[in-house]
Amino acid sequence: MSSRPTILLLVVLPALFAAIVACEPPSTTQPATAWRLEIAYPKLTFKEPIQCRPIPSQDRIAVAEKQGVIVAFADQQEASEKTTLLDIRAQVLVEYQEMGLLGFVFSPNFASDGHLYVNYTTGPPRATRIARFTYDAKRGSFPVESQKILLSFSQPFVNHNGGGLQFGPDGHLYIGVGDGGGANDPQGNGQNPRTLLAKMLRIDVKGDPYGIPADNPFHDGQSGRAE
Repeated sequence: MSSRPTILLLVVLPALFAAIVACEPPSTTQPATAWRLEIAYPKLTFKEPIQCRPIPSQDRIAVAEKQGVIVAFADQQEASEKTTLLDIRAQVLVEYQEMGLLGFVFSPNFASDGHLYVNYTTGPPRATRIARFTYDAKRGSFPVESQKILLSFSQPFVNHNGGGLQFGPDGHLYIGVGDGGGANDPQGNGQNPRTLLAKMLRIDVKGDPYGIPADNPFHDGQSGRAE
């Protein structure tokens, strides 16, 4: 009796494999739309760009460069000039290719509050910093002195720093944080709710320096970090 399941398995699996391999799109499928690549802004160059976003209420694009600079330019294919929106190279630490200015996002209310949020590595000692800058219309940029640090936490290794920032439909700021680096999460951060590493954080930027949404899983801070 013990050999029977083995025989059935040997019979079924080849048949299943054959069915999967034989599966092809029907001949009536419409041909794929032709795609082509073209340089969007052929007259511009960037140094280690990591992200681009449209600037709210403006016909301009912002591009972040890993060393700690965010530049802006007209959203036109013939654009040839860039202006500096933010320069925090003096605060950004880049010891490894996964470090630097790693993400940015404009406030959903940018037209009224002029806020820009950035995620970057700093140090020594090595750490991730989530900070907010406020736009100065007269300067046409985000002055370094407008910085307000919302959150900072240490990074044990140079890699796996995450960096993503995004506002959700709930108006809260979501922060993607890496596991702290090393190989195979040596500190077990992915399974430790009491560390911010290896987590998706959610904070209320209207707090001082930030608030904790009441429906965060660990909002009371008893079983894990509230963020």
